[in-house]
Amino acid sequence: MDGISQSPSPVKAIERDSEFYFEGECVIFEVQSRLFRVPSRKLIEHSGWFKDMMELPTQSTEGDTDENPILFQQVKTDVFRNVLRWVIKGSDLDLSFDQWVEMFRFARKFQFDQLEQYCLDKLATPWPDPMGQLNFCREFDLPYSWAYNAYIQLCKRPRPFTIAEVRKMSDWQLFSTIAYVRESYLKGNVRASFITIGWGMDEWSPPQRSNISWKSPTKQQIEAWISEAQSLES
Repeated sequence: MDGISQSPSPVKAIERDSEFYFEGECVIFEVQSRLFRVPSRKLIEHSGWFKDMMELPTQSTEGDTDENPILFQQVKTDVFRNVLRWVIKGSDLDLSFDQWVEMFRFARKFQFDQLEQYCLDKLATPWPDPMGQLNFCREFDLPYSWAYNAYIQLCKRPRPFTIAEVRKMSDWQLFSTIAYVRESYLKGNVRASFITIGWGMDEWSPPQRSNISWKSPTKQQIEAWISEAQSLES
């Protein structure tokens, strides 16, 4: 109203993190109004992104004091703290599914290659949403073999695909292949042999960080995974 001034929104206080605020040769980050002061050498050792940033000649004092930290936007405090637990403390983390996905995204964005691999190891299990796992695989250009559990889940399930699931699948050709194999499986016609495929699930290892081009699995490959899953269940 005219003549009445509104009080400004309160500014959230910036606090030092109780777990990761160290002395010595460190760099200071601000993440969601929380300050982290951590050894720069550890970040340089594990991250190509941090290595390039910190070794770049500059006159800037950013990251040297609490008043002038390196600001991390669009990063959650709990994600950054879990990353530091792994990088600095070498902790074997016990996270929820969503937390592993968030940490993988952080690791990929900031080039923590070993951490990225660690997250992939934890995520290479049946997902609550197999369609989501396949789309995740495509989004980050992972080998299709990493998500073999998702193919097995989708092809063995008795209930038909919904319209929403069809729309969610980002690769129509891949969906057609899955639908074909699922139909064959339900009719009892899956008879693929691992001898002809050349390798099975037990021989798979998580992909190393490299230039991987997405490639959809063939009908025979999916059938082979299902065949192997059946033999392990019997």
